[in-house]
Amino acid sequence: MEINNNKVPSKVYKTIHLRTLDATADTGRINFKFDGLQLIQIKKPSILKVNSVSIGGEGHTDIADTNITVKIDNIKYNRLHYFNSDNDSIPTIANFDYSTKNTIQNDNPMLVIEPQDINTISLKIFTDDKGTGNPSHGLIKNSKTIQLFLCLSIEEIDE
Repeated sequence: MEINNNKVPSKVYKTIHLRTLDATADTGRINFKFDGLQLIQIKKPSILKVNSVSIGGEGHTDIADTNITVKIDNIKYNRLHYFNSDNDSIPTIANFDYSTKNTIQNDNPMLVIEPQDINTISLKIFTDDKGTGNPSHGLIKNSKTIQLFLCLSIEEIDE
């Protein structure tokens, strides 16, 4: 995990790099917990968004043409600026189609987060192989693990 603080006039940016191989995962590799992160202080309402996603690991070729959903937990967010249509109270921060040729981000979701100190981030990652909309598995397929590399950015909102 790596954090960069970059200051641009009137804006503060933080970049967070998360690798699932650095997290504690459940046996189904759906829930990932990143404990003991370097303290991330959010002093003003801010926007959290995904800058990039990469897939790797021995099972990455087994998930071609798969929809992947990434949700974030343990983060205080502004519930008035977020609507979740999947009946799950955990905010979706990425939803993309994965193929062996490229990764396509279907949308560019942004989450308005509240002032807070963050030292733990939890991710819920699941896949939908057949486009059914139902999660079929986490980051494991055919007994092979799949790794996800996620770059998040946090930008303070000018008030």
